[in-house]
Amino acid sequence: MKLIGRLLALIGLLWAHAALATPALDGTTAFTTCGSGSTLVLPPLTTTQFHDAIIVSAVVGFGNAWVYSISDTAGLTWQRRAQLQSDSVGLDHDEEWFAPAAGPLNNDQITITFTVPVGAGCFKGLAYAVSGAQWPWPFDPLWNQAKTVLDATTLTYTTLGTDDLLVANYTFNSCSGDPTPGVGWSYIQNAGFFSNKLYQQKTVAGAQINLNSPFGGSCGTLQMGIGEAFAASDGLGSLVGNPKDIQYIILQTGMGMSKDNLYVIVEPGISMSKDTLYAITLPTAAPAAGGAAVLPHIFPP
Repeated sequence: MKLIGRLLALIGLLWAHAALATPALDGTTAFTTCGSGSTLVLPPLTTTQFHDAIIVSAVVGFGNAWVYSISDTAGLTWQRRAQLQSDSVGLDHDEEWFAPAAGPLNNDQITITFTVPVGAGCFKGLAYAVSGAQWPWPFDPLWNQAKTVLDATTLTYTTLGTDDLLVANYTFNSCSGDPTPGVGWSYIQNAGFFSNKLYQQKTVAGAQINLNSPFGGSCGTLQMGIGEAFAASDGLGSLVGNPKDIQYIILQTGMGMSKDNLYVIVEPGISMSKDTLYAITLPTAAPAAGGAAVLPHIFPP
């Protein structure tokens, strides 16, 4: 109780009321092509905002190549978020990569390098930018890794942040027409550009529990899905340090500060000493007396 009291006192001192933008798209570039070779150069991507999250989604159809690396003319640092192979059809591969961009991009040329040369392979995908998210790590605290599904199972979303932007990336076996967004979701990329491919988005106003991401259109088997949840820059508040105790708290905009909605978060692999303790306020009551309130979370450097 003494520790909770100290954390609550610190929250009271550091509480921030400023609201920032909900995450939103800040530019896209789509590609669909068939050919061969070891690299694929995407159409240029231009953005307008600072502190964007850049996502590249790439599908390799009927080949044995994976994405080896991604580079671009802006010199961003890329990391893989997901890598899937369809169990139901051929050797279709689906990958997703992420890079934080400190400033706007002007005709950024993104190049995908494959693990082996692709012989007569087909490629399709999308690069898109998200502004207004936490930076440099833009993902919801429950989204340290992208969520993935295979073979006819739709994506579901359980999140902590308020005003998250949810993205669902679906690949189908065959569609008699263009796949369409599910009810309550909208296109990221206009219909008609992709064959058997759907990128859809949805903004939510609060934390979610098992929110389903349906899809429309007359399509065959759902081969693969990759889902992302981008946390609003004010959706989890600001990470603030207390030099005296080396403690941190996350201030959630619009939340109360009572002990009933205070949760303790400990980073994976570290002890629960005061030197490694984090706290977060959530819009739900705390667990029952004696219940666990420890959640895994990774903060960016």
